[in-house]
Amino acid sequence: MTARLGVFPVLLVGTMFLFLMFNFLIQPLLFFITSILFIYYEAHILCLNPLDRPELLIKIFSICYHILNVIPL
Repeated sequence: MTARLGVFPVLLVGTMFLFLMFNFLIQPLLFFITSILFIYYEAHILCLNPLDRPELLIKIFSICYHILNVIPL
């Protein structure tokens, strides 16, 4: 397949696919995970155990969800 199409179009399409995959899948996922870890760490600094209080976990997820919706990535 590469011999017929040439190397450049295959590399171009592959690079575009990797960029789009990083931009729309991996970057928001990394941002979501780091924001959850940061808020979880802040809760421990404030001596709140999120595992003992499920409503705190719900607030953590809702804050991260709203951050992801407001900030354009």
